Amino acid sequence: MHRVLVCPYGDVNLLVTLCEKLRAAEPARYDFHYVCHTRYEREIYRALDLPHTYIAPGSAGTWLPEAALQTSIELSTLLAQRHFGERYPERFSRAANHYAKHLACLIEQGGYDDVLLFNGRHNLFVTVLDQVAELLDCRKLVFEQGLFRPDYLTIDGRGVNFRNSIDSLEGLLSPTPWAYQTRALYQDLTRMMPLEGDEPWDCKRRVGLFGLSLAYAGMKLEPKWRLFLRSAENRDLLEAACLPPRKIAPTTNILENIYADERYDYVILCPLQVETDTQILLHSPRIRDMQSLVDTVSAAVTAFNRRSPRKACVLFKIHPCEPRVPSVTHPGAYVINESKVPEILHRRCDLVITLNSTAGIEAIEAHTPVITLGDAFYSFPGVISSHCPQPHALVDHVEHALLERGIDLTLQQRFIEALKQKYQVRIRAGRETAPQAPPVIMPNVLESSPASV
Repeated sequence: MHRVLVCPYGDVNLLVTLCEKLRAAEPARYDFHYVCHTRYEREIYRALDLPHTYIAPGSAGTWLPEAALQTSIELSTLLAQRHFGERYPERFSRAANHYAKHLACLIEQGGYDDVLLFNGRHNLFVTVLDQVAELLDCRKLVFEQGLFRPDYLTIDGRGVNFRNSIDSLEGLLSPTPWAYQTRALYQDLTRMMPLEGDEPWDCKRRVGLFGLSLAYAGMKLEPKWRLFLRSAENRDLLEAACLPPRKIAPTTNILENIYADERYDYVILCPLQVETDTQILLHSPRIRDMQSLVDTVSAAVTAFNRRSPRKACVLFKIHPCEPRVPSVTHPGAYVINESKVPEILHRRCDLVITLNSTAGIEAIEAHTPVITLGDAFYSFPGVISSHCPQPHALVDHVEHALLERGIDLTLQQRFIEALKQKYQVRIRAGRETAPQAPPVIMPNVLESSPASV
């Protein structure tokens, strides 16, 4: 019997659906056990009669090695600094060691072969589980929303975003699968997809409202520092799991007016990101908030306009999960939120400047030049126009991207195809796409030498 420990926090519906479908399909082969740190999740597992372990908040001595401890508490300390003005390293260290001790005992006593988790850096508990699995040499699969939403899912053997398994362009384009893709658990899970029309299940609707309400109320009475009640969406963790994201009132007619404005020869798109997401806190070492991003990009575009007879404007696209909108006062800079990124790319966009957003992937797919300012796994020469490690040099990168582009159309296309066919798993069948078997490996495109554009 293959024993798997599952921590679905971040997307309970998806992981429960996949694991229970596989358990039903292979009852003699797989045994899934769920672990949680919130009363809310515990209520769901109880109602669904799923085997689970609840680890309550607490403090413990020393269990994690220093390097693993610092990795485990990094996100929590940064969030605490941002929201409460203090990092609380000792408090988080005690909590991390408490969770690590109980998780390690659970894994060792249960004899688990694999750990499944969502995101890997979503909060303290999940980060600690990620570290404990590595320290105990327990294989893991990390789930995340797909790079091509909503039809694809990311499943990686290491982590997500900049921590993923794509170390090099050669590795992505190689016909050899990554080691985690050869494991039976990965292959059996991916055979459960694409999901049916009524999946994933809505687990909350299978639980009595009274029980969920009690669990919710009980958690809200806990001290914030014990639950680490901040999420990437600037809300407490419980609300982030239960409530839809805030909606921002749309602006009107800005895009139409800009496209009709004859002053601008170039349209640049800069998608804003969630300031407290790991993409910013952990993987944007130089620009740590959206106001700094707006000011940096606006200054570069202004400097470009002074140099060039052809003028550019920049559109700052609001992120739907980031409630704070930075101040945009530079000439030729506008805030928009009424259109989705693919629509803007399709209509008119000459350059995308991003820290490390998945909007950069959408731009690559649309054969638009991209400049990255933060750590992005897709910052490969030819795939993007350039990576700008120093914000003060951005104007030079903008000039190069607009005048010389610096991208290879064929390489961009094969990069996107490799992402979809080798790295991503189709979770929903497209209107013109049949269900796929996991995974189809792309040929090595480095054998050819496509012309650059």
